[in-house]
Amino acid sequence: MSGRRDQLVAACDAGDQLAIRRLGWYEVHEALATWNAPRQGCTLRQLTPYAKLVGDQEPELVLDALRELAGDWRPTPGAVRGYLNAKRGEKHRVDVGRAADPAATEEALRAVAAALDAGEQPCACGFHSAQWRLDDACVLRCPSCGGLEQGQIYAVEDAGLLEQAA
Repeated sequence: MSGRRDQLVAACDAGDQLAIRRLGWYEVHEALATWNAPRQGCTLRQLTPYAKLVGDQEPELVLDALRELAGDWRPTPGAVRGYLNAKRGEKHRVDVGRAADPAATEEALRAVAAALDAGEQPCACGFHSAQWRLDDACVLRCPSCGGLEQGQIYAVEDAGLLEQAA
């Protein structure tokens, strides 16, 4: 347990209201005791599970969580912790399942259209290589003949960029 959480749990166990106030948890305790209908109350003994689970959090964050989770019944300590974890996770969320394909961006497709307009040709090798080179403009080029990748050319046609380049 963290230092503040240990102090808060000890204050709850000892019934020390002054320590609860000093640690900044008076408003949290008051919210747990009065915000829910029917008025359920919250003794210091009932505050202990909250202290153990979220006592290491800033009291203002816990109070915000209680405000967001307000309903007829007092939220459980686990619900408060879950809300705080989800809130914290939103700031640092990384979606690794959907990476952007640099060869499919509008800039890349415009570069392919410009290459076609300049007279470059599609790959003529007759096979699909997994070793396509991606140049600085994100244009896919055949490692054997240097031709443009047919899929990018189709994407350029679908986007209507060939007419714009002409």
